[in-house]
Formats: sequence, structure tokens, C-alpha cells
Amino acid sequence: MAVKKDALAEMVYSLSENDIPLVYNLLTRLINQPKDEHIAYDNEPLTEKDLEAIKEAEEDYKHGRTIRFEEIEDDI
Repeated sequence: MAVKKDALAEMVYSLSENDIPLVYNLLTRLINQPKDEHIAYDNEPLTEKDLEAIKEAEEDYKHGRTIRFEEIEDDI
């Protein structure tokens, strides 16, 4: 998926103030960590169980049933 930097910047500008620290932390980690090119890309199709888990996660997110990144950061 080709994404231009200006499109990414627009997305960042549209974030809520509450989400800025989370995205900043993620981008900092991506920039500072070595590339994981040695890890094979998972190209297997999604199973019905995978799709159901995705739907459940989306519903949890919509209803605020989430955990803040800062709460689990040290576990990662």
C-alpha cells in the first residue's frame, strides 16, 4: 500500500489531542527500532475465526472497551 507522507500528515492533523501521545510513541518506536525485514510476511488468508475476532475488536473499540497503550507499554 503506497501512502504519501502528505496523506499521513493529514491523518495526524485530524487526530484528537488525546491520541497524539499514542501516535507519537508509535512513530518514535518505528523510527528508532531496527527494521524487521527478517520476519516473514504472513500472507495466509484470514479464517472465519480471524474475521470474527476482528469484528469483535472493532465493536470493543467503538464502545470504549479498550486499554490505553501506556498501561501495557512495559509489557511489550
